[in-house]
Amino acid sequence: YNIFIEKGENEMSAANDKFVKYLHVERLDNPNVEGILLGTCRIEPKVDGSNASVWMRDGEICCGSRNRELSEEKDNASFYSWMLSDNEEPKFIYDLLNDHPDLRLYGEWTGLTSFVGSIKDYNPEAKAHFYIFDVVNLDEEFIPKEIWEPVLIDYKLEPWIIPTLATIENPSIEDIEKIANENIYLLDNANHAG
Repeated sequence: YNIFIEKGENEMSAANDKFVKYLHVERLDNPNVEGILLGTCRIEPKVDGSNASVWMRDGEICCGSRNRELSEEKDNASFYSWMLSDNEEPKFIYDLLNDHPDLRLYGEWTGLTSFVGSIKDYNPEAKAHFYIFDVVNLDEEFIPKEIWEPVLIDYKLEPWIIPTLATIENPSIEDIEKIANENIYLLDNANHAG
């Protein structure tokens, strides 16, 4: 599997011109996900923030929320302004996407000055970060984590890659619940699991 797609400059620009909404994630008890637990399943924590995306267009960083492209005038919980800041993490993301403009990152933005999701007792140091859970290429194909994770680690983004809690063959709902009940990712100081 090739993480990088060979496209000409005009093709790449056209592919990056549009906002691409992340797919809607359903709950396990929804009939639309029947069969999702068949085969190999990677279990990861769900960070409760604001869905966000980052990609490169003509050498410029672009950002999105779940439903729209962001701008200075129409930001989302200060994600766009943070991505344009001098903070270390956005610089690492810029370097990655500048070298690999064929990638689009998806993750959860925790909020700049306060947590934006319903969980408010994440570790204080979890604030103002973009926790990456998926990467797609210009053809909107999901790239396997085994392929993209080492690339992002090379760009010093490891602290913000959502970890794999378990990889299980044909897990049961009970297996998933047990992992969820033991998950304390970003919740070391909370009195509950995530």
